[in-house]
Amino acid sequence: PLSSNVDPQESVRRAVIISALSLAFVLMAAAAFGLYRATTRQLLLARQQSDFVSAVSHEFRTPLTSMRHLTELLVSRSITSEERRTQYYDLLAHETERLHRMVESLLSFGRIDAGAYAWRLEPADIDDMVQGIVQEFSREPVAAAHQLVCEVEEGLPPIRADRESLSRALWNLLENAGKYSDAGTPIRVFAQRQGDSVLVGVGDQGAGIPFAEREKIFEKFVRGADAKRAGVRGVGIGLALVKRIVEAHGGSVRVDSEPGHGSTFTLVLPCHES
Repeated sequence: PLSSNVDPQESVRRAVIISALSLAFVLMAAAAFGLYRATTRQLLLARQQSDFVSAVSHEFRTPLTSMRHLTELLVSRSITSEERRTQYYDLLAHETERLHRMVESLLSFGRIDAGAYAWRLEPADIDDMVQGIVQEFSREPVAAAHQLVCEVEEGLPPIRADRESLSRALWNLLENAGKYSDAGTPIRVFAQRQGDSVLVGVGDQGAGIPFAEREKIFEKFVRGADAKRAGVRGVGIGLALVKRIVEAHGGSVRVDSEPGHGSTFTLVLPCHES
């Protein structure tokens, strides 16, 4: 039989080269995958930011157009009826307040997102706050198409709250309930105690939220697929703002939803005494 003389050192060198090439290939593949993931995330974020800017522009244009039209009518003095003038002044005040609320929400979100918001947590009666916000929201056009049901448990303990931001969180939930549910359906607002927490919730009988979207909707610039298809206006920061506000209060947000049967968002807030 013929015997092959193989240099052991040559075999070792070949094995080392093959191992090195394999390792290099694996590293290149991992780097390419990492670059692909990073690029995909950046493209998604860029698209979300572009949608956000477009949505904000549209949201601002609507009240600004109404304010400009009403102002021109009033300045022209063509409205001779005192009743009509009063109606126009009321509409102008409403649109001004609407624009102010949108600007304040955007500014608050920017400060909270940057960790620069000055929280003022003070003892507060949640029942007065909830009923006050519901009464204020009832004057909104979107609320006129719904029956507002407010159920506040008696004797609720106080909580530590930044009144302005917590009121904004509850307002956002009410506004969402109005936008995402059909006219004529009720919107339920409740406040009750559960152990060492106070629960404040808003429930509707709208389209509901698919299970796969229930975590994503709390991310900034993210809007539900059904909302986009239906053309429901929004900028994609409302629920993200709600989550950040509640977490700053030491609480959390729960969402219970079934597609086709509505959604209930619940703020879980620690009692001041606990």
